[in-house]
Amino acid sequence: MYKYYSALQETDGYQVLPRPLYLHNDNAGAITLDIKPFPENSVITSFAATNTSVVSLFPAFSPQLKQAQVATQYTATTISGIGKGAKITTTVTETQNGKIATFPSTMSFTGNNVGADLAEYTPTTDGSGTGFVVRFSNSGTPPFAPQNVNIISQGTGYEVGDELTFVVGGETIVGTLVTANIGLGFLVTAATSSAIGDNYAAGDIIEITLAETFDTVEYTYPIRLTITNDVLKDAGAVPLKLNAGETSVVPALEFEVQGAADKSVLALLAEPI
Repeated sequence: MYKYYSALQETDGYQVLPRPLYLHNDNAGAITLDIKPFPENSVITSFAATNTSVVSLFPAFSPQLKQAQVATQYTATTISGIGKGAKITTTVTETQNGKIATFPSTMSFTGNNVGADLAEYTPTTDGSGTGFVVRFSNSGTPPFAPQNVNIISQGTGYEVGDELTFVVGGETIVGTLVTANIGLGFLVTAATSSAIGDNYAAGDIIEITLAETFDTVEYTYPIRLTITNDVLKDAGAVPLKLNAGETSVVPALEFEVQGAADKSVLALLAEPI
């Protein structure tokens, strides 16, 4: 398998290869490339920089503290991998906690008005929330308005705009969650790398342990985070210099030619020459 690039320079950006391929320099002189090697998580590096947001690594709506917490630095312990030295600073504020707290007074329903005896319902959703269980009855008199409402389980992972679909009396009823339906809790709303460490790779697992004292009791909240390429230096790319006639010793997923002069690159599925 071969793919030939006859004239590339830095302004052409990254070239995405159809599969992991070796790169061969058929130019008269050396070329410098930035490559994203295969496998994707093989680049060992540091976090991108201090103050890089890493909030995307945190599980949604977890953990929930008992009070707000100003920016606080925590040391990252490596669970899987060889990286060391990273520290993460988190800020905890009151925000939506993914649980359905009020229903249905602020929910706008669509669907037929049907009579229904008191019963439990577990709606499906177009979002990622799970576990919401509610009990209600309905007179069948327009507009649709559940009565005798009792939330059995608030569930978790629900967000404003999620649609909940109920089957009531054999009819499909759809309601959309609004801000007032979602409960509040003290959750991590900002997280940054305050020390970048070194020797991390995508897929490594680290752990930080948030702590707080509330009513003279100390609480701890261990959180495991899986590192992704987007929080690491150069997003998984590394420089590669190939002299004339040389082939890379590792296959690449993407590559970018450096400099303003046109260079040709041969991508091939073969052992290095």
